[in-house]
Amino acid sequence: MVITIIYPVIKNGKRGIIPSEIY
Repeated sequence: MVITIIYPVIKNGKRGIIPSEIY
């Protein structure tokens, strides 16, 4: 499944915006 939606992601206590296809 490839999604080109960009959304905020909280990982390891860090906030960042990454494309869901890389997530």
